[in-house]
Amino acid sequence: MSAEHASVVALRPTPDSPSREGWTASVLEAVRPEFRRDVILPDRTNLALFGTPCAVTGCLRPARGRKVVLCSPHQSQFIKRGAGRTVAAWLALTADEGGPRVPRRLGELEVAPCAVHGCPRSAFDGPMCRSHHLRWRRTAGRPPLADYSHTTSPHFHAGPTAPPGSCRVPGCRFSRMPKSELCDSHHARFLYRRARHGHTLERYLEELAHVGVPTYDLAGLPQPLKAELQFALQSFSEQRSLLRLHDFTSALAALRDRGDRSLLDAVPDVLDGVNERAQSFLRFAREQLALVEDVRAGREEWDKDEWRIDRLPGLEPAARRGARRLSFRFCQEPWLRELLKRWIRWRLSCGLGASTAWWNLRGIRRFIEFCYEHDRPLRDPSDITRALLEDWMTHLIGCPIEQGTRCRWLGSVRLFLDDLRRHDWAPGLPANATYHRREFGPKPESLPRFLDEPIIAQLERDEALDQIPDRTTRTLVLVLIETGLRSIDACHLAIDPLSVDAAGAPYLRYYNHKLKRERYMPISPRLAEAIRHQQTEVRARFPHGEPCLFPAERKNPDGRAPFVYSTVNHRIHAWLKQLDLRDSNGQPVTVTPHQFRHTIATRMINKDVPQVVVQQMLDHNSPRMTNIYARLHDQTLREHFDRFSARINIRGEIVAPERDSPLADAVWAKENYARAKQTLPNGYCGLPLQQTCPHPNACLTCPNFLTGVEFLDVHRDQLQQTRDLLQDAREQGHQRLVQMNEPVELNLVRIIDGLEQLQEETADAA
Repeated sequence: MSAEHASVVALRPTPDSPSREGWTASVLEAVRPEFRRDVILPDRTNLALFGTPCAVTGCLRPARGRKVVLCSPHQSQFIKRGAGRTVAAWLALTADEGGPRVPRRLGELEVAPCAVHGCPRSAFDGPMCRSHHLRWRRTAGRPPLADYSHTTSPHFHAGPTAPPGSCRVPGCRFSRMPKSELCDSHHARFLYRRARHGHTLERYLEELAHVGVPTYDLAGLPQPLKAELQFALQSFSEQRSLLRLHDFTSALAALRDRGDRSLLDAVPDVLDGVNERAQSFLRFAREQLALVEDVRAGREEWDKDEWRIDRLPGLEPAARRGARRLSFRFCQEPWLRELLKRWIRWRLSCGLGASTAWWNLRGIRRFIEFCYEHDRPLRDPSDITRALLEDWMTHLIGCPIEQGTRCRWLGSVRLFLDDLRRHDWAPGLPANATYHRREFGPKPESLPRFLDEPIIAQLERDEALDQIPDRTTRTLVLVLIETGLRSIDACHLAIDPLSVDAAGAPYLRYYNHKLKRERYMPISPRLAEAIRHQQTEVRARFPHGEPCLFPAERKNPDGRAPFVYSTVNHRIHAWLKQLDLRDSNGQPVTVTPHQFRHTIATRMINKDVPQVVVQQMLDHNSPRMTNIYARLHDQTLREHFDRFSARINIRGEIVAPERDSPLADAVWAKENYARAKQTLPNGYCGLPLQQTCPHPNACLTCPNFLTGVEFLDVHRDQLQQTRDLLQDAREQGHQRLVQMNEPVELNLVRIIDGLEQLQEETADAA
């Protein structure tokens, strides 16, 4: 034993110490009768301890894993008889067609009949039952077994023979032995188990009735360790994760080797030779036992220095997302720690999410760590001075952090101090100990990270989506692309999120976790059909209960746990790597799930969808976020104007935009105003905004007239009409009409020549 291990053992309290008095009884009181046993054989409905049942109808064994839906014997059958088929296609075949064999009954598992023809008993030693075997041994000369089994009588005259099927093993078709409740074969196996493991007949029958079922054997363990493991298995069966029997047996073997008598005394982190999953189970068991200790001591979760979010009472499911724990151990001052706990508890009670509370604590933690590092302890509220806050603000300026993170940390401290002062929780706190909003500096304005149209067009294609290997991820990606939902809202969609209106148009019902409300969104028939296929597949995988639409594949036996962001992000990256998608510079494209939301918003704005409609579709609480996409639309148009919207005047000269001029912004503003002020059928008015056009019907002779390549066909048609008009005027001798339209014809020729030249230059540049 190492010195470290010896010291750990020496510090362990014994189970009989006053601190453990009544501990075993307290744990056993929390254990239900079905788990208060030496050998726990979980039922098929217990997905956490049993696992996923084998997909073969009637099979009593669990599947091998989360992706393999067959037990080990049927997996071997599939490998030998599948012949390149999928598992689903193989399961649809009969045994004669090469499909799975009909599982034998429990009593028929490897049980052979007596070799003597007509004997109703099973084989005991060799090919015959025990009685025929003893008769053969007493026969003079001992003829060969094959000859003897064909010549001897199947009946005995010592007494009545038990009827066929009288063996106590369910499904066994053989007669029991004399003076036994089992047939010859099962009796021989029972004798072996009794000699080797001390099994009783009842225990042997129970295990035989659960052939292939994971067996959790706790026999021989001392108390309270046995009761603690029983409670741990009971708690684990109530969770939505899957326990592997190998991990449990590894943890149990380590506990036996160390001689631990209680999980509260064991240290899982120093168990040598135990895999991480086994240590994870032991840590889970200790956390569950801590609940029993809390109930026994009358202690609430709010009283601890580290809160488990799932144990906090009264929080809505949406408020629990984003953080698992809230720790206050970083604060060494008891008075400040209690204020922090009171403040966070009050904010959670007001509907704050756990993720926001975690960020608040992070900012306050940075402030407290700054005080410790600079030897400025906070012994009471009066130590939080304005000078201290200014020093920390100056310190953050020199830290390599983003401006947004700096503003968030400062805002957390400001909010905490203002709430303390508002509720009078910290008497003595200086009145000027706070920050002002203008001290945070300008908040960085981030533009949406939308995907370029050529990239999103490739991702939307059915050929690209079909390369996603599983339907769940494929449907989820399609939801993100077409609806722009936040990934957390998309992952938590219910199993039945579809609704239709009176016209039969489909809608998607989702829960906006930020605003804590349900919303409907119109979707395409293509997406609705994909969701229906996903529903069918999920209900086939999880026929019991109410799974979510996109269930996680691991630690999710009942389908209630949804996909998480990291899984979605990882699978999207794997998909893009498979597509080998690259941008215009030849670099691999990186896409995050939230970029689909930015892309659909940008698309709607660029298609002139009213901003209020975009706000409603994205379910923004205020127009502030939607304004970002509107500003982006203005910037996109400006770039388009700078690159492609050179104008031609009436002399055919190119009027290039002044990109680097100080007047560029003013020119762009005038362009926008001109579009709204006067719409011409063949160009734009370049007249200053304050002036009124003196000749609104003579634009083609106006020096302020501008036009672009988008009106080239209009000008060609107008030139032909002008020439026809001139020809008629000359034939009819209307000289005034000829004088008025000859300048128009000349300007049109110049304009068309200039536009054709500009079109060629633009094509060459592209």
